[in-house]
Amino acid sequence: MSVNDKISLLFILGIVLIGLFIVFAVIFDIRILAVFGAVILSLIFIYIFPEFGLAGSITFSLLFPSIVAAAGIEEATAFYFARLGIIFLSFLIYLFRKRKTKLLPGLSLTTIFFTIFFIYYVTGVFYTPLKEVGMSRVAVFAYHTLFPFYLLLFIERETALKIFRWTFIIASLLAFLTLCFPTWTPYKERASLIGKGLITYGRFYGLSALLGIESYFYEKRRTIRYFYLISLVFIAISLFLTGTRGALVSLVAGLLFYFFFFAPLSIMKKGFILLLLLIGVVGIITLGHKGIAKYRILAIAVIDASVYLRLVMWKEAFKVFIENPITGIGTGGFSVNLGQFLLGNYPHNIIIEILAELGLIGLILFIGFLWGVIKNIIFLVKHSDDSKTKRITGLCLSLIVYTFISAMFSSTIGENKEFFILAAMLEAITIEKKGEIKYGTSVL
Repeated sequence: MSVNDKISLLFILGIVLIGLFIVFAVIFDIRILAVFGAVILSLIFIYIFPEFGLAGSITFSLLFPSIVAAAGIEEATAFYFARLGIIFLSFLIYLFRKRKTKLLPGLSLTTIFFTIFFIYYVTGVFYTPLKEVGMSRVAVFAYHTLFPFYLLLFIERETALKIFRWTFIIASLLAFLTLCFPTWTPYKERASLIGKGLITYGRFYGLSALLGIESYFYEKRRTIRYFYLISLVFIAISLFLTGTRGALVSLVAGLLFYFFFFAPLSIMKKGFILLLLLIGVVGIITLGHKGIAKYRILAIAVIDASVYLRLVMWKEAFKVFIENPITGIGTGGFSVNLGQFLLGNYPHNIIIEILAELGLIGLILFIGFLWGVIKNIIFLVKHSDDSKTKRITGLCLSLIVYTFISAMFSSTIGENKEFFILAAMLEAITIEKKGEIKYGTSVL
């Protein structure tokens, strides 16, 4: 047995022992010990799998509340910093331990316009009529989007695929626990189908379903393929039960885009068959199982109210834009005239939100950012001469289609973090590919 094998064995043994330690602490309700064990376990885990921590840019906003609730602890500001700390530590471990490419990110249309857009977003706080809302929106953007955007500019193609794999695994875990234990206290409030954050979970499940379907066809190992297939059923049911129609529409668009433009013909045929099977299974289980059906939230009255409120807010947003066409009303200020019931709300459409709150200046900056993303896409499509680049390009582009359409229906600019994160990943892959073209296949 080599030295590396012995070290790996020790790490695995340590993870098992700490895992047992956490179970013991939870059973006997020793919360401090449970949290301490979880911290140690996380440190060991991200040392072995730093991609798990990097995937936290997408997953931690859903995973952390569940873990904290399971430990019976109130969420505090410290936990927000803990999330950032784990992501940043994972980045450092990846950078110094696993990253092979020596090329560093430089200035590009994507990074320049993203940075200027954020700076302008911050300036919107100074003239918004709702300063507290504006400051909160900037904090959300910086926390969920800005921080991971710059870190993910350093990743490589293989790392991107591993990040997607971990994202799918976390989605599978959350979907399984949510469906199997819908009334269990830790999931009753934050991760269940009847709790808060349904749109966020729905968007996450939709993105994960797209990842799972793509990975299912590329995976050669039969056991892993079964894992993807079974997990997809849990994720599809969870997505349906969240009632997030925007995620469902976006998922269909993303899958059609992938099948028609990037998937081989054989995968396209199998993909449609798999979709039909998933729809059938989801329909039978969700409509026929009484234990799950009582958690459905798809009621006509809720749908009508949701559509009506969006139309009201879009109309108000256009009115605000006409009154403030150049600079907008300011970050977070769109709802100032909507009354107390909707005060602090947002238009549920990223373009309309930019127009209302940041005006034409904000829209031009956002279009500049989009143009940078499109240029990267064109470059990668032209230079997808190897299977790995072709696969990751098609997957990233399909996910960008999914997240952009989803952003037309829900969440604020900063909360639509997946769209910006995927743009950063696409930028990183472009940097790696340009390095290969300029310096040859090896840029180590």
